[in-house]
Amino acid sequence: MVSGSDARSGLILPPGLGSTPSAGSGAAFGRDFFESVLPQSVQSYCNQVTCTSPVVEVYTIDGRKHYVRAVSAVSERWVALDTQDDGDEPVQVFLPYETVLRVEIHADLTPEMRRLGFLTVPASASETEPNPS
Repeated sequence: MVSGSDARSGLILPPGLGSTPSAGSGAAFGRDFFESVLPQSVQSYCNQVTCTSPVVEVYTIDGRKHYVRAVSAVSERWVALDTQDDGDEPVQVFLPYETVLRVEIHADLTPEMRRLGFLTVPASASETEPNPS
């Protein structure tokens, strides 16, 4: 492997990150995080602080901040995110799991920022009502 690069993804990584564990071997933000943990965490957070359009920000090791509207696909090695930057055009971003540095959930922001909100799926009545049997 060339120093400072990741042969698996072709990314140039900062020193010390060239041997980052793969998603299957312990990446903090892997497939399970984006499929299960993040949607549940967003829903739970909104129930706690009463927000209707939360903002999810994903920070990557290259210093970028992505405003995430939804997770559109996952694989064993990457996640596809529907994002929106400061402009009005949506962008789909594919990120290798090992490049995700931090994920933040924020309550509703200013009216201008509300267009960036994460799309949550409300729990159905069958999921929230106790099973009578």
